[in-house]
Amino acid sequence: GRAVSLKQALPTKALAPVFKDDATVNMRYLDVNQGMNSSGVWAIIEDHNNKLWFGTDGGGLSCYDGESFYHYTEKEGLANNMVISLLADSKGNIWIGSYGGGLCRYDGNSLLYFDDKNGLINNNIWDITEDRKGNIWIGSDKGISKYDGEAITNYTLNEGLLGSLVLSMVEDQEGNIWFSNYGNGVIKFDGSSFIHYGKKEGLNSQEIFSVACTKNGALWFGSSDGGVFNFDGEAFTQYGKDQGIPAKFIWTIIEDARGNMWFASQYEGVYRFDGTSLTLFSEKEDLSNNFIRSLNEDSKGNIWIGSDFGGVNRFVDDSFIHFSEKEGLASNVSSAINEAADGTIWVANYGFGLSIY
Repeated sequence: GRAVSLKQALPTKALAPVFKDDATVNMRYLDVNQGMNSSGVWAIIEDHNNKLWFGTDGGGLSCYDGESFYHYTEKEGLANNMVISLLADSKGNIWIGSYGGGLCRYDGNSLLYFDDKNGLINNNIWDITEDRKGNIWIGSDKGISKYDGEAITNYTLNEGLLGSLVLSMVEDQEGNIWFSNYGNGVIKFDGSSFIHYGKKEGLNSQEIFSVACTKNGALWFGSSDGGVFNFDGEAFTQYGKDQGIPAKFIWTIIEDARGNMWFASQYEGVYRFDGTSLTLFSEKEDLSNNFIRSLNEDSKGNIWIGSDFGGVNRFVDDSFIHFSEKEGLASNVSSAINEAADGTIWVANYGFGLSIY
């Protein structure tokens, strides 16, 4: 990596989050008028000091400490202002993945740059994760990169990948790393070699978009053409049209505290699987909108469901509470949801800043 000092951002005093004039619930929002650098937010994370970090669409990286915003853009030394992925690692570093500018590691003082000129294989960074050994894994348009703290190792078609685009990844309980190799099924890296899983191995979709590993070690894969797949270590089980999931595009998969699996679909709503039966929650069941992009469980066990056109839904006691523009949400388009340490819920309203509940 190439180390550069990051020009320390001056604090921009954040104006108090505001209520919409006709808000009916305690939903406030932050936008450029309250100190944000951009209204488009792709990613939200919280660091070890309970500061919130936002990856924005063209506004770089913003940090919010509860009182002020600190903006890091190309002017301060950031590689690129389009920040699409973020990771807070176990050492307290913030990893910043951009679309077009590669990857940066921020340690609180300086930036370490990785791009296609100094070891990284591609500058479009879709996902970043840390494994139990502290390695940082990077999914990009042209394959996988691993940073072990000293050097980058790249894995491409030359090293055995069947395709280049890697959108998401997860570590299983045995320390294997699983990747969605979009267009070519999934890949498992066991520490020394890649093992491919496709139609021949029982995975009846090549278009895998999302991956998740449960507390009991089961793996789940969301596709854009075949529903959801479960892998128990030996065989794949498909939950597609014949099994009750006609939805083609599964954006997000989470496991809740009770062990239920939740699947966010593009046009059908959200599915819950309790290990035996599937339940669909759609507009018919009072979901605000069927285009679901984001899912998050809060510390009280509520499931927060972010839609593209119907705002945010909170699922509690088997019913939905809607938060839309009518109730005070900044926008009905919700791209990410995160719970802060103080229990507040932060919603990225794409193009309209942040909503706080």
